[in-house]
Amino acid sequence: MALLALAVLILSPLATAAMVTTAGRRNCSGACGYLDIPYPFGIGPGCSLPGFNLSCEDEREGNVYYGSNLLLGNRTISLDLQQVGIEISYSLKMIRGVRDYSVHWESPGRPFAISGWSNMSMFVFGCGIKASLFIPGSGDEIGNCSIGCVDAQIMERLPPGPCFGIKCCAIPIHVNLRAFTLDISRTGGFDPWNQVTAFITNREGAGSSGDVTDVLAFVASAELDWAIPYKPNCKSALEDRSNYACISNNSKCEDSPIGGYLCYCLWGDGNPYVLAGCPDQTPPAPPGAQAPDHPETDCPTRCGNVSIPFPFGTKIGCFAKLHLYLACTPGAITNAPHLADGTVVTGISIDEGVLQVHEVSEPDGFLPGSNSDAPPLYALSDESGVVKWAIDHATCEQAKRSSSSGDYP
Repeated sequence: MALLALAVLILSPLATAAMVTTAGRRNCSGACGYLDIPYPFGIGPGCSLPGFNLSCEDEREGNVYYGSNLLLGNRTISLDLQQVGIEISYSLKMIRGVRDYSVHWESPGRPFAISGWSNMSMFVFGCGIKASLFIPGSGDEIGNCSIGCVDAQIMERLPPGPCFGIKCCAIPIHVNLRAFTLDISRTGGFDPWNQVTAFITNREGAGSSGDVTDVLAFVASAELDWAIPYKPNCKSALEDRSNYACISNNSKCEDSPIGGYLCYCLWGDGNPYVLAGCPDQTPPAPPGAQAPDHPETDCPTRCGNVSIPFPFGTKIGCFAKLHLYLACTPGAITNAPHLADGTVVTGISIDEGVLQVHEVSEPDGFLPGSNSDAPPLYALSDESGVVKWAIDHATCEQAKRSSSSGDYP
């Protein structure tokens, strides 16, 4: 079998060194030319999580390499989309008398995979061939497509358009892939081109233009999804706090569709993988305003499926004390109220004086509304997933004596 294959991949294999989870990465560059390199990626020893280390070989062009392999070039790294742009392409020289060809790809490391949700397809350009995409090991077929041929003069005049089987065809990728095998076979009946080109990109990114080199010049990159791979999900990751990657305050963990887990900021843009990387969301207290003894008339009473009774509230004038403020962000990934430290609240009991909280969201030292000079107004209960709350530091007798002042609801 004769084969000429080009595969431009990215990113280093998973390192075996201990995980780096500190944001205090001195002497670490955060960019290569114009290309930002956000943590957990990094350039240089100790500047990234294991498996996310890159190298910058050309500051002017912003080219990022691993070893001798071009990694990103003009691509970008996205923390929001949890994706990194790469190029996966193959050029097969068709030799007379050889019917079958095969190429194989593997993810460069445990953190990375082609997601079945990322709208990627394998595009194949050629003539008189069938392309089949398989999962190695199991032999399960992801899909296949065939390319026919017409007279060369007609093919040259065909306008650009979708790959429907003349000059090119496409295999949609609907499953997560950490490896694949692409088989190319002659189908006969046509004089095949002497070369077949195959590459992965967005399904809208390629079409049957007149020259495959033009397509390759303008085609979008493939996208690898990435995740923190050291634990299979958030629940197990939170059992190993020393290696937990979501280290910023106001960050949250979510299971990744490719396995492992991802970190997000609760509010706004930021980097949940570094200390103090996520912005705070604390409601502004009106100057001189006293705590209300009853909520305003237009106060929301629900956030998602959670009832919000007074003295808690989600707007100014709706909560009795600042530490009883609950953040409710419409359209957020988790449609539930949050305390100021990001703890997800799933239920509130006024009679029992407790909150039900999402256990995986409980961070160490979770004490919103407290400070070093006063006892905390929240405390973890002996019961898992339950937090006790108090309205103030005063005792009941003190509160009764001060009730006429309006300081206590």
